[in-house]
Amino acid sequence: MPPKFRQKSTIKLPNTITKLSLLNLNKFLREGHFSSKYITKLKLPGYNDNLTYGSIPNSVKTLRFSIFDQQLSEDCLPEQLETLEFGTFFNQPIEYSLPQSLTYLDFGYSFNQSLEYSNLSSTLITTLKFGENFNQPIQIGQLPSQLKTLFLGIGWANQPIIPGSFGSSITDLTFSKYFKPISPGDLPCSLKTLTIKSGFNQDLQPNSIPNSVVDIFLGESYDRPLVDGSIPDSCTSLEISDVFNQILHPNSIPKSIKSLKLGYCFNQSLEYANLSSTSITSLIFGDRFN
Repeated sequence: MPPKFRQKSTIKLPNTITKLSLLNLNKFLREGHFSSKYITKLKLPGYNDNLTYGSIPNSVKTLRFSIFDQQLSEDCLPEQLETLEFGTFFNQPIEYSLPQSLTYLDFGYSFNQSLEYSNLSSTLITTLKFGENFNQPIQIGQLPSQLKTLFLGIGWANQPIIPGSFGSSITDLTFSKYFKPISPGDLPCSLKTLTIKSGFNQDLQPNSIPNSVVDIFLGESYDRPLVDGSIPDSCTSLEISDVFNQILHPNSIPKSIKSLKLGYCFNQSLEYANLSSTSITSLIFGDRFN
């Protein structure tokens, strides 16, 4: 609806309100729509209209949508915004429209836009989540420089990792699904936790996983032999789920391991595994181990 025909109204709220959820609101939000200047958390699951400067109170630090799918103009989001969740349908270009104050960004299910002209790298984002449809390449310098946690949905499963593209500060990396090989130098040396939920069934050559990683989860598809160096000496927790059923060769499980969980299908002799030389305090076998 053109702006001149949109009803100008103000939602009068007590100044004591800091959290507001409007489930079905879907009329244009003009500047001053909300009377309260103290709202810090705003949830608009039914909103799918344009946003302009002042549509969202500048006091808002957490903003959550669900069906929103409109292009963002510069300065349409509060300059103090820290947490932004787009929800299910958002799939619009991000071109210099994100406030630098952001620390948490969840693009939601549908987002699949190039990051070439985005301003992600200039934000303070430490947690970044891409949803199931995202399958764009990630180039060096496109992600936030202070990023700590990165989640990539199943759509990214066939994208090769460009060495250096994940930055040098990331500590927690999750692939919902991943099919490609991981080579030495692909993953940043700052990484502490690596989770590959499904799809991955590639040989792990020595040093493919940085010697900084302490927690590794290899999900439902992994069934490859482990060799000396496949799992870094820094690792203290290793879980390989479901189909894994490979002989554990000497030194394939590093001495640093304290927690080891082998999934449903594992049923191999431990004769050569040399587990007695590790630091394991928690050992779990799956249903088929006998």
